[in-house]
Amino acid sequence: MIGVMVPSSFAETILYEDDYLEFSVEIEDWWYLADATMTDVTFQGETGLGNLAYIIQFKEGVNSQDHSQGLRDIRNFHENFCSELNCKFVSEHPLENGGIMTIDKHKAYQIAYSFQHDSSSCSSVITIIPEENDSWYLFGFSCGKSHSNFIEALKDSALSFHSFRESTNTPTNSNPEYVPSTTYVSPPVIVPSATEIYTNTDLKFSINHPSGWLVEAYSDYVTILDIVTGRALIIVDYYENGVTYSDYSNSKKMTEIEKYERDECMDSSFITDGQTCSDFTVHYSEATKITDNYSAFSMGYSKNIVYDDGTTDVLDVLLLEHHIGDEVWLVSATTDDDLFSEYVDLMTEILLSFQPSPSQIKITASSTESIPEPVPEPEPVPEPEPVPEPDSDDPFYGITDDEIAKYSELFDIPPPESDAEAIKLGNTIRKWIKDGKPKPGESNVVSSKDEDIHKQDKEEEPKKKRGLFGRFKK
Repeated sequence: MIGVMVPSSFAETILYEDDYLEFSVEIEDWWYLADATMTDVTFQGETGLGNLAYIIQFKEGVNSQDHSQGLRDIRNFHENFCSELNCKFVSEHPLENGGIMTIDKHKAYQIAYSFQHDSSSCSSVITIIPEENDSWYLFGFSCGKSHSNFIEALKDSALSFHSFRESTNTPTNSNPEYVPSTTYVSPPVIVPSATEIYTNTDLKFSINHPSGWLVEAYSDYVTILDIVTGRALIIVDYYENGVTYSDYSNSKKMTEIEKYERDECMDSSFITDGQTCSDFTVHYSEATKITDNYSAFSMGYSKNIVYDDGTTDVLDVLLLEHHIGDEVWLVSATTDDDLFSEYVDLMTEILLSFQPSPSQIKITASSTESIPEPVPEPEPVPEPEPVPEPDSDDPFYGITDDEIAKYSELFDIPPPESDAEAIKLGNTIRKWIKDGKPKPGESNVVSSKDEDIHKQDKEEEPKKKRGLFGRFKK
């Protein structure tokens, strides 16, 4: 067992004892052990008033016995931390006793800071405790409404620190008296909940994540990192015009997604990516149709990474793609293989909390087929009855002179000046006779002159454009 929590004589603190790194420290009873490695342990705490992270790290071969060097090491440490976190308005608190104190019978150095991260007010305190040729680094930070109160708790915890180590002149790795690595057992990892909601209006989505995780937004993607352990990462990629295989079936799209992820792994190199990738293994994949215009594609896979410094890592990835019309959101959650069993529920919770916009449709376990609305059939347009052709060359064949005179008088029609006008007028008078010889204003019958104008207006109306179903592009 690497570390245990032991109730102390203080009502609101407990004593943490670590047999592997050989130290003890008092912590608040609402802090919990979030991670432990062979060089450091990490505590976290969350309340409605803020969150806290506290890291205790043993640095072998690093020593700051000199006062000025010790404070300079702290300032460099915090500068690097703030560079990664994009801190703003950093200010150093006045040093108590010049930043020098005694902790565990050793001279120690401590500096506290205030800074802004995103829209949150934060504080941090860094303590360095030199021990012969090595040093202990105690680094804690808190963001939220009560961040300053939490910092006082971190200072009190640092004062309670006690090391069990007798000497570090001989490297611990070669000391046969030291606990061998085969006996190292990590304590249970307590995984936080995804309680914070992040919304990005430019990339049109919202997603939940644990409080205290670092969110960084770029032009077409967002990263959300567990900055305490550094071992869990969420990435959201947005493609406004989708991908090239929009006309594929969902099963074929799923095949293309698997192929793309596999090829990206196999094509990585030290030169282009600073790493190589191998042993790409798909554990599951599924395509889900939400509506006719919305499909989701989920996949879980693992891969082996070798970095350019020779270190290796096995990563597990959960992937969820949302295809809505021409837009695609690719959401991936990555963690180390040895933490996957602890983090899988959290990763799944984060992926399922993802909400693309403008769609508000939530992904369900089974596909939901939409019922297409019936398209109304256009009403039939009656065909105009053909006007019988005259059996004679006379354009007014079958029409009496009285009928011609009466029509011309009622509708103020001048005599035709050409054969074409005479034929057209004859046809118009025949239709007028067929309709019962109505007077002007009694029916929709128009004169041959008005009919020409009406036809011309209709010909000048623009044709309605047809919608185009575009292909996705990446």
